Order: sequence, then structure tokens, then C-alpha cells
Amino acid sequence: MRRELGIVLEASASDGVKVLLRSGVNPEDIEVGSLIIIESRSGRTFLVLIDDIGYTTEDHEIIKDVEGMELEPGVIRFVRSRLSKSYIKGTIIAYRDGDRVRRGGRVPELGSHAYTPTYEDIQFYYGEADWSIRYPVGYPKVVGEVSYEVPISIEDLFNLNFGVFGKAGTGKTFLSNLLIAYGILYSLGGRGRMNLLVFDMQGEYAFDVLDDRGNPVSSGVGRLFRDVFTIYVLDEEYQNKYSHVNLLRLPLYNLSREELEYIIDPLEPTPGFKNNLSAIEKHIKNALNRFIDRFKEAGFEIGSGHWILGLLIAPYTIERIVNKVKSDQFFIGGSGSVEEFKTVLDEFSSYIREAIKGDSPALLSSYEAGVRRLSTLIDLPISFIDKYNKLIDDIVNNLYLNDGKIIISFGGRWSRNSILYMALANLIASRLKNLIDSRQYERVEEGRKIIILLEEAHRFLGRGVSIYNPFGKLAREYRKFGVTVVPIDQKPSELDPDVSSMLWTKIVFNLSDEKDIMDALIGIDYPSRYKRIIPTLERGEALIYGIGINIPTILKILNYSELTDRLKDEYDKLGGGRLESSDLYGD
Repeated sequence: MRRELGIVLEASASDGVKVLLRSGVNPEDIEVGSLIIIESRSGRTFLVLIDDIGYTTEDHEIIKDVEGMELEPGVIRFVRSRLSKSYIKGTIIAYRDGDRVRRGGRVPELGSHAYTPTYEDIQFYYGEADWSIRYPVGYPKVVGEVSYEVPISIEDLFNLNFGVFGKAGTGKTFLSNLLIAYGILYSLGGRGRMNLLVFDMQGEYAFDVLDDRGNPVSSGVGRLFRDVFTIYVLDEEYQNKYSHVNLLRLPLYNLSREELEYIIDPLEPTPGFKNNLSAIEKHIKNALNRFIDRFKEAGFEIGSGHWILGLLIAPYTIERIVNKVKSDQFFIGGSGSVEEFKTVLDEFSSYIREAIKGDSPALLSSYEAGVRRLSTLIDLPISFIDKYNKLIDDIVNNLYLNDGKIIISFGGRWSRNSILYMALANLIASRLKNLIDSRQYERVEEGRKIIILLEEAHRFLGRGVSIYNPFGKLAREYRKFGVTVVPIDQKPSELDPDVSSMLWTKIVFNLSDEKDIMDALIGIDYPSRYKRIIPTLERGEALIYGIGINIPTILKILNYSELTDRLKDEYDKLGGGRLESSDLYGD
């Protein structure tokens, strides 16, 4: 049942409404971001989101609002006798027109009454979850006590690029796990093939979702749907701990020059090195042809596909490379004498330098500057074994041609290494883009989607970066091939505006930087009114707007940890196979 809150004494389509609260209504019980209902005398209702709460100390400040207004005497008596000195202001986000929900263009007449919303009010404006297309995502903030699960359309959400923004610890990962789980159920329900590629920096999708102290609180989607996802890890400890995961390395074998450039971009090589890379590659491959037999005699199969090795060697790096050969069985193929390998490597390095110097001393300077930057790769989980190069092809083929649902987990030892994250992600995106290009004239299966969730997205889709980055190209140009890119980021202001403008739904958790807030609000009506709300959002609260939801709203996002049993049950109903407890908590 509705409870009366006050009366409308100001209303504007651009500036919203001002409601003077009746006496007995405590403004301390009202939160910014909450919903109220306004009903005009004609019976039309308006849904309003509160964006300001205030108090005036003088009676005349209230009375002068009604002086000279063409209002019924009863309204004026109501104002004089029953209203307090408190007021709320809000943005009109929708109104009821018969049995239809409409947005904008109307305001309630002066004297309209404001009420707490009922369950039926929220249901009318936001619709119901059906667990087939529309899935529950959160509880709206309302004035009063209404518990209603507002749905989001997974079909509309995943059909176009969308973004998830918020500071660290606000709930982005919990929500993203929930949305991925819904995507699995939607796809399993036969409503379209939805393939997934998740770049997981902390392991919270592949394994456990963590609380603020780093303690596991629930299984990520990779464990929840263990028979659905193929999981790749960079940390060998995870492979030892979990039998169902696959070890992945950053492959440096048999890469094209274009792929190498994507890999080394995070290392910020000098322009001179990049401009001369073609000439340097030629010198290295010529040197490899001369040293193939020498490496073979030392017990190592090294050929032209290993040309990037020549970009890592210098007198000051050879010992590091030799130690890696000793300690890392996945680094390079062969089981010969490490000491002989070191001797050949010394000679190989000297030969390359002499050959490049003979071509041009300036070219040698560019080469040496490049080696100084690229030598960082030696300490990463790289490999010159062809198996790991082919694994990248397997990933993109599975994603594009089959029913791939893939998580690339950087959790564990490499969770904070942005260079490795960017290098491997760029390589996979480049291969995917090239595969799509090679088959672009083939008919795309109707309803097939490739959803890419990209954490720390500004590193790939940032200003001045996205124009040549493979993720930027996928986000801007490949929707017609069924590709949806989902940036997940703490700094939306650092995204390329061209990419931001293509996000059809935005989910915005707490942000404090004004530029981040305004960039996250690009696309919403009256962003300046929401600007005050975003910094006040509590952990787990988010503004959602765009095509994925009927109308904008502030939601307390459902607790993913408390939904895992329901998600398992829905999965079983759809014939996904029984998920045993070991799938959740075992290895």
C-alpha cells in the first residue's frame, strides 16, 4: 500500500521535480537514489529517482513557492498546515501511459501527490524476471519497504557492447560472474549460441570469488560450470592444484611481425626500433640459417621460427636465458648440453650484432634499444615451443567455430603483471580478428555471439590506443560478425570516446573522480542529475541504464554467492548435467 510523502510544488522536464514533504515524514528515512511514485489528479503516475534531499529553515521559503500559483485553495491550505520544512528533488525517469511505460516528455501537475511505491508499481515499470531472457539482477532502492528483483534482459545486454565501471572493491567481479552465469543459462536454453572469452586477472572467474581480505566466498563461474568452460592458466601452481585446467604460455615461436608488435606494445619500444623491425628480423633470420646446425649439435632444435630469440639476447641477458633453459621445461625445445647452448648463444649474439652494424651503426643502436626493452620478456612465462603457439589457434578456433567458453586466468603469480596480461590478450585478440577476417564472406550462424569480457579495458581501448589495438577494432567494427566486447574498468574516462559511445548498456558502481563519473554517464538523460548520486553508492550498488534494462535505476545487486544454488538448479533443469559438490569445491 502506498504511503503519502508530500506534494509537488515544482516540476520541469529538465530540472526534475521538487516535493515538499508532509509533516511526519522523516527525511532521514529517505536516501538519494531511491524511487518514489508521483500521482497526478488525472491518475497518471510518474516514476521519480531522488537525487537531492534538503531542508529550509524559514516558513516563508515554503509559502512563497505557492504564492500566486493557480492552485486549489485546498492545496494551499495543505501546504500551510501539513507540510514540513523538508523537501526532496528528483528526476522523472518514466511515466505510465495506459498500459505502456514511456520515458520523458511529461511532468506532473503542481499539487500532485508523492507516494512510496508498491510492489505492483515497480513490477509495472521494470517487468518480471522469467529466467529465460530476463534474469533478476538487483533490488531497487525505494522509499518504503518493497522487495522486488528487477530483471535485466540478457538477450539485449549481450547483443551489443556494454560496460561495467566502478572503483576496486565495489562489486564489479561479483556482478560480472552473475551475468556470465545468466549467459550460460540463456545459451543452454536454446535461444542463441553464446560463446565466451573471459580475461581473468585475479582468478576470480576461473576459481574463487574473493572478499576484501582475499578470502574465497564463492566459486567463480569457471568452477560453478566446470564442464562448460575450458580454463587456461599461466601459473604452474594452478595446474598442479586443479586437474581440469590447461597450462598456457606467451608464445614467441613463429610469430608474424604484426603479432610481435602487439605483444611488445606494453613494453613501449622506441619508434626507431619498431620502424626498423623488418630489417632487424631479416638479419636475425639470416643468422639463424647459419647457426641451425650449431644449435642442433648442442641438442636444441632452433630454426627460423625462433627469430624473436634474437631480440632477447645480449651479453647481459645470456646468463638469464641459460638459467631459464635450466629451470623452465616449457621455455625451449631440446635436452642437450646447456653449457654448449650458452657457447652457441654467445656466438649467435655476436654474429647478429656484427651483421647489423655492418648494415648501419644507426640500425645497431635501434636494435640494442629494442633488446633492452624486450629483455623484460625473459622473466615472464614465455615459450619458444610450437605447442603453445598452436594453443592460441585452438583457443580462437574453439571460440569462433565451435561452442567455446574460455577463461584465460592470470591468477596466482602473474595476477599483477600488466605486461604479460596485455601481451597475451593482444595476441589472442589479433588471432581472433584475423580468423574472422579470413572467413568474413562465410555466412555467420544466426544468433551466434562471441562475448569478450576484458578487465582493465583502458589498457586496450584507451585514448590513442584503441585505434590500432585489435580489441579496439573488434569493439568498433566486428559487431556484424557477432562480437561483443565488454570493458570492465575503474577508469572509464581513459577509454576512447569512440568506444564509450558504442556501449549500449552501462553498469556504474561507485566512482569518485568527476571525469570518470561524467564519462560513465555519457548516454543517460540529464547526466548532471545522476552525477551527485554515483559517489554516494555503497558497495554492491550500481546505476544501470541502457537497452539491457527498461529504464535507468539504482540497484542493490543480487548477492552472487547466495545465488549459486539457484544457478545450479536452473542449469540442471535445462539439461546441463548434474553439478556435483566437487565441481564447486573440489579440484
